[in-house]
Amino acid sequence: MLAQIARFFFPGLLLLSMPVITMAQKAEEPVFVWPQPDLTKDSRLLQTSNTYEIFTEGGRPIVSFSPLETDLPIGLTQLSFDYFSPIFLDDWELILESDGKQVGSVLSELSIMEGWSMFTADLTEVRKLWGKRGDVLRFRLGKRAGYRMQIRNIRFREMNAFEQQQAMNRENNKKRDEKELFDLNNYLNTVFQDSITDITVSEKQIKISGFLKNNGDYYLAELPLYVRTHIVIDEKRLFKIPAKGAFSIRAKRQVKEGKHTRDALFSKWAIVEKNNGKMLLRSHAHYADSITPQYSLPDEQPGNMKGLGDFNAKEPEMIKDVDSLGVASVTVNIWIRGLLNSSAADTTMPFMYNGKTYHANQSWVNEMDKTMMEAAKRKLIVSAIILVDQAFQFSDTAIGKLMAHPDCDPAGVYCMPNTFNAAGMEYYGAALDFLAARYSHPDKKFGRIHHWIAQNEVDAGWTWTNMGEKDPNLYMDAYHTSMRLIHLTARKYNTHAKTFIPLTHDWDWVPVKRFYKPRRLLEILLQYSSLEGDFDWGIGYHPFPQSLFEPRSWLDDRTDFTFNTQMITFRNVEVIDAWVNQPHTFYRGKHLRLLHLSEQGPNSRDYSKEALLDQAASMAYVWKKIKRLKAIKVFHYQSWRDYRFDGGLRLGLRRYPDDEEEPLGRKPVWHVFRCMGTASEDSCFEFAKPIIGIKDWSEVEYRKPIR
Repeated sequence: MLAQIARFFFPGLLLLSMPVITMAQKAEEPVFVWPQPDLTKDSRLLQTSNTYEIFTEGGRPIVSFSPLETDLPIGLTQLSFDYFSPIFLDDWELILESDGKQVGSVLSELSIMEGWSMFTADLTEVRKLWGKRGDVLRFRLGKRAGYRMQIRNIRFREMNAFEQQQAMNRENNKKRDEKELFDLNNYLNTVFQDSITDITVSEKQIKISGFLKNNGDYYLAELPLYVRTHIVIDEKRLFKIPAKGAFSIRAKRQVKEGKHTRDALFSKWAIVEKNNGKMLLRSHAHYADSITPQYSLPDEQPGNMKGLGDFNAKEPEMIKDVDSLGVASVTVNIWIRGLLNSSAADTTMPFMYNGKTYHANQSWVNEMDKTMMEAAKRKLIVSAIILVDQAFQFSDTAIGKLMAHPDCDPAGVYCMPNTFNAAGMEYYGAALDFLAARYSHPDKKFGRIHHWIAQNEVDAGWTWTNMGEKDPNLYMDAYHTSMRLIHLTARKYNTHAKTFIPLTHDWDWVPVKRFYKPRRLLEILLQYSSLEGDFDWGIGYHPFPQSLFEPRSWLDDRTDFTFNTQMITFRNVEVIDAWVNQPHTFYRGKHLRLLHLSEQGPNSRDYSKEALLDQAASMAYVWKKIKRLKAIKVFHYQSWRDYRFDGGLRLGLRRYPDDEEEPLGRKPVWHVFRCMGTASEDSCFEFAKPIIGIKDWSEVEYRKPIR
């Protein structure tokens, strides 16, 4: 959640652009610097290995670094560091001093960052004034106490190849995006007279039905999923529409193209007109509405609302807790960076997709099988979270460069899939199809994926689903395509599988400029569903308390009980339930969309008795609120245990495994979680009432209308 929007201020100079370093320059090794705890002001530093945790304690918190031991090579113009903080800082300043005087500074904001991400400031101009032996670097962390972050790898480095490319392409990319946004908005806002009304996909054919208002030279066009409908009309596969009025056209599902056969399930369709040698779009595109699945699978439902996040067979104690806690559903992280290899090897297994042979890495598959089979043994409902890493993190970087969006900034933990590139979509589709096919066998031979979560916290896309700085319509154009591909792939095998859009606890505001309002993204997704054929997508909301550090969500002050609330947290979780219950949000106007609270959990500030009871009371508080809400079907508790390097958060049901007092010890919240939904719930929760300040649980319920 790093809003890397830095403004550079130097005496008499405003820098707005990033210069380009030529590849001919000699490469320089990075130079690392370290904070000096004895020179900090209004701040406290805790060091663990190469990581520093910083707490601000005064009105002008300063963190100072060791003076440069030698002159800094002139080519090292970028200051980078990795940081983690669930708190937004809108007033961060980098101060550069030489010979005891300030010679430059950088003002910026540090976004909420709930995963390690890189921040970079360009110091090219100030390097003319700073960088000799003895020069000093300082950070000013806002102007108040209460901020905390973890930071590591503070280094001066050269501009990398991506940054060089960004600098060279910035203006061209801006013009490209402006043109694409103009075309996209025209497409979305056009009211077409003609329309496709239904697409039914059976085992061997596709039936496309629609309505044509006028006679003329009209055709039904099949468009590959990666083609942007508002920009390109593909003439490869056209079907003449004989006359005006209602029509139905049948097309073969398997299409021969050269040596290969592809599945037209993964296509969209549109009405076009040939007019004076031009191909004119005459309808919105439309995707498959119903699909005859390969398997006839039952509609499995969780036995209760209790879920657990990041289920993994590598954690045997977690598996035991799933049994002890009465968990009925889990999420599983799917890092597809390691799934595919671009060529066959002794360590790969071949599979077919769209008439071509692909290669899955056997060791990756074996590990995933173990997790899925442990879930299947316990009849757990599994939601797979599909994550696309930065290109360089793929085991096969050639695939990574195709699958990860080319505009993905290094600040992003994960990337948007490259949904408008044919080769990228082929690999992405192949990975999804492999997973859906393997984990949909009727006998659950390898386990089962029931539902699919498309990427992670897409409203915080700069961090969790990065494709660079984009207008929300352009961003959702790419994301919607990813959702459609996941949906079509899952429904190819299982007619009950649903695809979810995951969102943070923000709602009608953004904490940083490069994020998107979740409410706005849902409105755009509803628009696509209306124009291009509705599909049965669900919402994976993450209503953490307002501050991830503070479990007392009943004190949240950015929340109210209206659809205009800034945030949806434990305190006003009723708002997302009410939003989903509005008829205009229903699937095909008839069916309530599935709502999962797919990642959240209260924090324990430390392991003191008070902090642990606050965490447990927060869990009891939100459970009493959500158990009566009809739209919410699952509550996935995010962390089974506390994790080091988690920004100082302790969200787990258990302590750190290396805790000195009680390694992996059960926290009070563990017992609250176990009691949820059982006969002992009320007695187990009794301790929480005085902490929350209530005498009866009905006091935490909001039952008035939400508008």
